[in-house]
Amino acid sequence: MAACSRELLPKKGTGNSVIWNWFGFDAADKTQTKPCCKICFKAVATGSSSTTNLFQHLRNKHREEWEKCSRLRSENGTSSTPAKKQTTFPESFTNCVPYDKNGARWKAITEAITFYIATDMLPIYSVEKRGFNHMLKVLDARYVVPSRKYFADVALPHLYNTTRENGVKDPRIDRAIGVCKKAVSAFSYSWKKRRDMTEVQAELGLPQHLLISESPTRWGSRQKMIERFLEQEKAITRVLGAERRKKELTKTIKANIMRYLESKYCDLEKEELLDMATLLDPRFRTTYIDASKLEVVKKRAVSEISALCNSTTEEAGPSAVQENTPPKKKMTLGAFFKNSAPSTTPHPQSEKTKIETELATYFLIPDIEPDTDPLEWWKLHQPNFPRLSLLAKKYLSIPATSAPSERVFSVGGGIVTCNRACLKPEVVDRLIFLAKNV
Repeated sequence: MAACSRELLPKKGTGNSVIWNWFGFDAADKTQTKPCCKICFKAVATGSSSTTNLFQHLRNKHREEWEKCSRLRSENGTSSTPAKKQTTFPESFTNCVPYDKNGARWKAITEAITFYIATDMLPIYSVEKRGFNHMLKVLDARYVVPSRKYFADVALPHLYNTTRENGVKDPRIDRAIGVCKKAVSAFSYSWKKRRDMTEVQAELGLPQHLLISESPTRWGSRQKMIERFLEQEKAITRVLGAERRKKELTKTIKANIMRYLESKYCDLEKEELLDMATLLDPRFRTTYIDASKLEVVKKRAVSEISALCNSTTEEAGPSAVQENTPPKKKMTLGAFFKNSAPSTTPHPQSEKTKIETELATYFLIPDIEPDTDPLEWWKLHQPNFPRLSLLAKKYLSIPATSAPSERVFSVGGGIVTCNRACLKPEVVDRLIFLAKNV
């Protein structure tokens, strides 16, 4: 093939490929169908608009120029475009199905439209306009725009709540608002705190205003609550501080009472007495007895019942046994045949076994009402528990008295005399308390 002349013209139209920096066309080639190399002036055959043969010529004949062309292609990103993949039948059907409203793509586009309406201050009915729907149809045909009611009732309120929460999402703010709510609730549910609040407001010269509670359905209720809280901050601090001191005093009194009860009932003999009395009370039985001491209490109960039964038998004497013995009857003919039969009389149980059986039966009876009189209960069930009832009489008949309470009445009688008959009840309480505790 003859070489082209040295004057080569550039490609007409849009020659975007970098290969045209090394190829051109002869002036006589009006249709520009035979490109020539600007280095060797050799014509290279090409098919329609393909430049593959031109790249092959440069790579095979001019290696250095090919490396320059490759670097230029990588910089400009003009590499050859890969072949487009043919769409399959399932993909074709999928592209025609609208997006699921619970899917991520549908939610992302809806949130973008909501953001667009909110930031550009567009009317909500813009989503129903023809041009807006045509634009969305071109951008993504599978997306179906929800109604304006959805944007007004769901999308925009959700965006508002999210933006508002993110704006005040600070742990310090959350803690301050939480403390404010607790303080307002404390005053709302306590008439004593409100009464003390009124007195402190008068002392400090603050407005006689009540605290305001936040309401989720009222705009600006949180701001009003905080403003009122800051207005009455000094009064709230004084009332709650006094309440805290009262709580500390109450704790001290309870601790002193607990120490007194522990010192009063720490004696081993008293503990045994109380455990046995609790065991014989049908309302409690083993409820308030320590599990580690339960078996010991049961054994002690069995031994005490045995001792009581023996003492009762000794006091009754042999005469009582003879009196209780039934008179002998005359033998009949049938009695002789009865004696000839094998004896089926059960083996007699020991007294200890009978006591243990009776005690086990006592533990299996159903629970009774807490206001039941235990003495009346034992009177009614004495035939069922003849041995156990002896122990119940011993322990449940002990009178419960307390000398200190009697002494308090005596002190009260010494304070409230004929000459001091006008004392108020609260004053008498204070004087008695001081007389016994100072």
